[in-house]
Amino acid sequence: MRLQVALTIDVEFTIGGAFADPHGKRPVGAQSVECRIGDEGAGLDFIMDTLEQHGLRGVFFVEVLNTLYFGDAPMGGIARRIHARGHDVEFHAHPCWTAFTDSEWAQRAPGNPPCDSLAELETAEIARVLEAGLGVFSRWGLPAPCAFRAGNLQSDLRIYPLLERYGIALASNVGLGTSHPQEAPLQLAGGRHRFGGTLEIPVSSYVDVRLPGVRRWKTFTVIGTGVAEARQWLDNAARLGVGPVVILTHPSEFVHSSSDDYLHLSRNELSRRRFESLCAYLAANAQDFEVVTFADSAKAWSAAQATHNPQWHASMWSRVLRVVENRAGSRRHAA
Repeated sequence: MRLQVALTIDVEFTIGGAFADPHGKRPVGAQSVECRIGDEGAGLDFIMDTLEQHGLRGVFFVEVLNTLYFGDAPMGGIARRIHARGHDVEFHAHPCWTAFTDSEWAQRAPGNPPCDSLAELETAEIARVLEAGLGVFSRWGLPAPCAFRAGNLQSDLRIYPLLERYGIALASNVGLGTSHPQEAPLQLAGGRHRFGGTLEIPVSSYVDVRLPGVRRWKTFTVIGTGVAEARQWLDNAARLGVGPVVILTHPSEFVHSSSDDYLHLSRNELSRRRFESLCAYLAANAQDFEVVTFADSAKAWSAAQATHNPQWHASMWSRVLRVVENRAGSRRHAA
């Protein structure tokens, strides 16, 4: 049986330094996702073009609460365009955007940035976030989402009964190398795990450094995972047979920006090569890997048994090669 792999992309606007300097800076909308360099769409379009060139579909977790600042149109147009190209559009939320419902946000934010973790909100506030987001999807005219991802991969066990209440069958709220949950049941490296009527499908992680008193987790991101490391991770996961492997990226990771306003951009050639290599490898080894979406898989995953928590790994040499790639990429960017 082929190993399932989900290529997930968090599509989100940026606060752009506005909370630290509310009088000098403002949030950045479409440009922080499109990442346009001249006539080239170096962010979102690059991702979709690369996926489609290899016959793959992505899972785009589109952030909804930015509508509290920008209104429905900017991100709504982006979400509908992703959907029109045949990709999976799911629900992503960063609660810091709710700060803009306060007319005095500019006075309150400096030195006291708004909360951006669902794990730190009251349960009733989490419910309001979910209700608001589902309303946004409805106004955008898109199918109701079947999956939810918390901003910064920060949530806790309270969210799963709420997701079930609102008919959201899947979650992808955990990534141990990004944010390590305090609750032991959520310390999940991958696989599928049932919490009531909702399945948690974590972003894949492994222990990168294991020393006495030190245990550092690494999440499978495009920007942070080397070419050889990614291939070895996938091959090891295929041998273990526990899926899906969930990979994470963001449109902004494919450019370098010299300022918070995203006006002066250059390509991030290292991230581009890593994503192109990843897509090419998955497409060339379709006998071993099946690239799936959450929407297409929700029914089968929900009907199947949960999996155990996999223990994936990569070798020391692949990690060393990643460091070499990073340094070479940094030198090229500096030049």
